[in-house]
Amino acid sequence: MRSRCLSYIIEHAKDEVIEKEAISVALWGSRSKFTSDASLTQTLYLIRRDLKFAGLDEFFITVPKSGIRVSTSATVEVMEEKVSPVKNLRPWILMFGFLVSVLLIGTALFLTFQL
Repeated sequence: MRSRCLSYIIEHAKDEVIEKEAISVALWGSRSKFTSDASLTQTLYLIRRDLKFAGLDEFFITVPKSGIRVSTSATVEVMEEKVSPVKNLRPWILMFGFLVSVLLIGTALFLTFQL
């Protein structure tokens, strides 16, 4: 939950205020209606504790009764994910393997009934 929350915060670092409700929906989806503010507060506390341990004392700041905002002293650069050509080939490799299997089974059945 912490990693999902931190990821959401980083993705929305440029926003003036990241609303508590938006974070809750991102973390718990439709179940966010049934979660308490304490759950989000605890998650944010744990993230702050982890970041402090890593030397990032004030990465985000609480905006009372609204949400949080990323500190202006923090620089966040979102990098584009590069898609590996191997990832694009995976479905084709699976399809090729399936077709080869079907051909081998068909050939085996054909030879079995021909003899």
